[in-house]
Amino acid sequence: KMRTSANVNPVLGEGVAKWYADEFSAYRDARVVFDGNNDNMSGLPALTGDWSYMIDTSINTLGTAKYLLEQTAGSSAILALADNYMYLRDTTGVNDIALTSYTLTTGRTQFGFVRSGDDLLYYVNGVLKETVDVTGKTFDFGDIGASADSADMDTKQIIPFGRALTQTEIEYYSYRRSETGDILLPPLLPS
Repeated sequence: KMRTSANVNPVLGEGVAKWYADEFSAYRDARVVFDGNNDNMSGLPALTGDWSYMIDTSINTLGTAKYLLEQTAGSSAILALADNYMYLRDTTGVNDIALTSYTLTTGRTQFGFVRSGDDLLYYVNGVLKETVDVTGKTFDFGDIGASADSADMDTKQIIPFGRALTQTEIEYYSYRRSETGDILLPPLLPS
């Protein structure tokens, strides 16, 4: 919903602050449901250098290969494999990087993937789970899901950033929020 800088509904012709327009989007609580049967959506922007992806989703089926993000007509991907861990695949399509610090569950989870220089930082619900070296690796994600092995997931939001997010920003995007921006869950503590 649109809000003015005074956080009230605007009247016709009244200016709306950009921050409020973005933050109170009518689509903020919408979700896209992938049933795991040849589902995919294209259109993610190509990101190079440092980047971040925040993914708020529920993976509904575990124990099989499922793509969350994939390179359009290529090999790069963020995917879950049958062992219920996330993997990062570069554009060569070989030498997957296993992210084994968190075993996937079917509950709603906020994942954060941040490339900062030669490091990939993997966050789950705002908590840094591991950092892996990605020196010399190139990643490209243009599709959500994959035509052959799309994730069986309910996705509330996927937010790409063309830079490495800070810990504070990761925490902000990992908290579940109400329409007015209030945090619905307390800050999550490291496990």
